[in-house]
Amino acid sequence: MGGMRTWVLPRPRVVFMPQKMPTHYKISLHVDDEAVICSLGRIYGFRAYQLDAQDDEWKEKIIERANQVKKLEHYDL
Repeated sequence: MGGMRTWVLPRPRVVFMPQKMPTHYKISLHVDDEAVICSLGRIYGFRAYQLDAQDDEWKEKIIERANQVKKLEHYDL
């Protein structure tokens, strides 16, 4: 009975989160020009709109997407 026991404890699970996490700040729509950030939106559950490099109507498209999000979230602003 005097022997030492060795315990193997599980390592803590490390979860890596993206640097930009709009939902943490209650942001409903993240607008970015990087495809990687917008793809993280699908993975981590935030809405993202990717700007196109040569889009003259980018303002109108962002407003349209923001209105869609507003309807989805039932906001009355």
